[in-house]
Amino acid sequence: MPAELLSIVSSNFITSVAASIEAGEDPVAMIYISMAFFAAARTWITMRTVISQKDLRISYYERYHTFSELTVNLPVIFGVMGTLIGVTFAIADQMAMAQGTMTGQDFGNALSGSFGTAITTTIAGGIVHAYCFLLSSLDHYMAEKSIPKELQKMEEGLCSEED
Repeated sequence: MPAELLSIVSSNFITSVAASIEAGEDPVAMIYISMAFFAAARTWITMRTVISQKDLRISYYERYHTFSELTVNLPVIFGVMGTLIGVTFAIADQMAMAQGTMTGQDFGNALSGSFGTAITTTIAGGIVHAYCFLLSSLDHYMAEKSIPKELQKMEEGLCSEED
């Protein structure tokens, strides 16, 4: 089942990128490529955290924390931007075909024509966000496990400075 899901997602993702490039929607293609970059960067950060030595995990985690958070939060924003850009392209194309005057039916056709781009960018943003969020959670867990137990007790207030 997971292999089938991965195959479906990757084939639809590659098809969407190719279709947006062919249609001249370079900003939409750049959004898909950016999402792939975020997923790859997040994977690199997590792999580096997992394979690093226990005493270096916290410093590594602190060094890349801001970039780590960006890889989690930006895919959602890029997904919404792709939706808006897709709708804008569809309305602009419909305006060009209607030669400046659009009826309600023309507007409806423009929105239905942009639905594919809008939904795929939104779903891709959500999938990349979920993937990056899960890897970020693993990073938090690994960094927390790297903190010495005495320090954890002091942070929780269970141990006094005199002990």
